[in-house]
Amino acid sequence: MRRIVDITSITLIAFLAACSKGPSAPSPVTLTPPVPVGVIVVPAPFRAGTIGSISIEMADPKPISSVDWGDQTPTMDRLGTSPRTVLSHTYANAGTYIVTATITMPNGAAAQIITSIPVQP
Repeated sequence: MRRIVDITSITLIAFLAACSKGPSAPSPVTLTPPVPVGVIVVPAPFRAGTIGSISIEMADPKPISSVDWGDQTPTMDRLGTSPRTVLSHTYANAGTYIVTATITMPNGAAAQIITSIPVQP
C-alpha cells in the first residue's frame, strides 16, 4: 500500500508487508518532481472556422515528434527542434480540445506537453 504524505516534496511512504511477519515499519522515499519539458502558449482565443495559433516553448529544446490537436484531424509530425515553435490550426466546431505535443527526450523516451484550448463559436 502506498500513501502520499507531502505532495509538495512528493514524499512517498511505502508500507511493506511480509506475508508471514505482518507489516514492517514505513520506509520513507523522497522522489524529485519531474521538470516540465515546456509549455504550450495560446496567445489569442481560437474561433471555430478561423485559423488560430499556439506556440510550443522549451528552455532546453528537444525534437517535437508530433502534435495532436484533439479534434481527430491528422497529427503534425516531426516538427524539429526550436526554443519556440509556432503552429497554426483551424477547428471546425466550437468546444474545448486537448492539444498534446509529444517531445523526444535524449534517452529516446517520449514526454508530453498537454493543454486544453477553448474554441469559441
